Amino acid sequence: MRIDPNGTIGGSPALAVRKILRYLRGWDQWKVADLETVAALVPGTGDALVKALRTEGLIEASGKGAWAVTQAGRTFSAATAAKPVTRATAEKAMAEFLERVTQVNEDPYFLAKATRVVLSVQRGSTRRRFSLNYFVVVNDVAFRTDRPSLVGSGEAQRRRILLDAADASPALAAIRGN
Repeated sequence: MRIDPNGTIGGSPALAVRKILRYLRGWDQWKVADLETVAALVPGTGDALVKALRTEGLIEASGKGAWAVTQAGRTFSAATAAKPVTRATAEKAMAEFLERVTQVNEDPYFLAKATRVVLSVQRGSTRRRFSLNYFVVVNDVAFRTDRPSLVGSGEAQRRRILLDAADASPALAAIRGN
């Protein structure tokens, strides 16, 4: 689910409501005073937000004066406000990555060549629904390429790549002299 970062619910910013629901979803039930504390509202002013959340179906009554987050509220609390990646942006990133792989394979400075590149799509944390990871296979050893030490260019960068590879591979560590 995607939410508008500039949207509002009951006069409160959607991102603030998401944060409130993220906290309250861990409780079986809570009272208006708890909502006011979590939302940093002035005591006695939480009833309007409760009414708006109930109207949107994000909370439901859970006893006398008690409330609980609904499934719709849990879904909203896990929603992202990030813009989706466009196909053009994804294709550009992939082309740049493959260009770096080609540069490494053509440069005699490197002791090993990438024999295979794998794109992995995985479920991410609550902040991102999916994450894309590139893996490069060098001599049957896979290396993640989204680590900060593997991003960039230049001589220092090349050495970091080799050092990272040597740390992960006993064969390359022997070549390096470890």
